[in-house]
Amino acid sequence: MEDMSTDARACLATLRGHAKEVTTIAWCPDGRKIASGSEDKTVRVWNVDADTMDVIDAHVAWITSVSWSTDGCKLASASYDKTIRLWDYGSGVPRETMQYRDIPWCESAQWSPDGRRIAYGSYHYVYVRDSDISSGRNLTMCIGHTATVHCVAWSPDGRMLASISFDGTVRIWDSVTGGSIIAFLTASDYLCSSRSVIWSPDGSMVAASCRDYKIRLWHIAKGKLVCVLSGHIREVSSISWTSDGSKLASGSDDKTVCVWNLVSNETPRSYTGHTGILRAVAWSPDGSKLASASNDSTIRIWKV
Repeated sequence: MEDMSTDARACLATLRGHAKEVTTIAWCPDGRKIASGSEDKTVRVWNVDADTMDVIDAHVAWITSVSWSTDGCKLASASYDKTIRLWDYGSGVPRETMQYRDIPWCESAQWSPDGRRIAYGSYHYVYVRDSDISSGRNLTMCIGHTATVHCVAWSPDGRMLASISFDGTVRIWDSVTGGSIIAFLTASDYLCSSRSVIWSPDGSMVAASCRDYKIRLWHIAKGKLVCVLSGHIREVSSISWTSDGSKLASGSDDKTVCVWNLVSNETPRSYTGHTGILRAVAWSPDGSKLASASNDSTIRIWKV
């Protein structure tokens, strides 16, 4: 892959503070904060403009997922300590409002677009729960995967869920009934398990990052594969779509961040600087900056 960028030109900041690998990041819808989770068992919220940081030290095992509500006032954190914790961030100071307990092997927990539900994967299943403080009840259970669910994602309208599993499939679900709508095979065999799934901003497609070094895009209504992006030389761990749908970012075990222009189909731009494998990438809401998290314990912010 052609490297068309260098740290001096593209890296705006390197955020240091986590003591171990950074496993997950999420950019707040206000564009000013980034939430991150780490194997050091902490969640950190970085104020990018003010160069300050809040530390949430509540979990007792490494953090697997962080997710902001669409209004930027609530944060969800999932951990291998078998809990998902919901935080009110409206005042600027995190306050825990709910804790879901006894959730084994949760790799991903995501707020619904309306902020009323939480979807998460646990073992082979996808669950949807009420985020209301007085309830927190299970609403939906999606059954169909045959191996651990690694990532879940809401469609932009909240009507569907996408999930990706180590069984090598992406599945699309009705978020209310839990019924299976369609399933896609991410590789030629199940030995090539997959790691990340996202929706296009218009809800017409899903993209999956796969362990065969490729990114696949499927059109939901047509039910078919429409594009395969190749270029990384090791497994692709994370992907993120810009809000206008024009660009896709990917992070890989080859220690690079890549930006794909889906409109022009020009050669992807590669960004280097991390000294460990990439664990997560996330675009700023306006698409002008990209954040990446790595096993090197840092978060980098890139000008794209």
